[in-house]
Amino acid sequence: MKKYLIIAGSLIVGAAVIWAILWNAGRQEVVDRMDRELKALAASGTHIEYQDRIIGGFPFGYSVTLKEVVAEIPAAQSTYFLPEIVTSAELPDFD
Repeated sequence: MKKYLIIAGSLIVGAAVIWAILWNAGRQEVVDRMDRELKALAASGTHIEYQDRIIGGFPFGYSVTLKEVVAEIPAAQSTYFLPEIVTSAELPDFD
């Protein structure tokens, strides 16, 4: 009986480690995709700057928080100052 508990415990710990590795790989994809989108916006004339980017949401999703955001939108002849922008995606959100 003890042998089965050790095996089950090892499987659970192993699955948790694999999930953490996959989540961190997905976190890097979130960072890369966000950087690409900001470059595309800059190429079209809209400049967005922020002081800090915090990515959390482990283990069942991703949450991105941008602090002290400044968005310059020439088409609207406007500059927006936002203290914080928060967005999230949960595990069931496939896209």
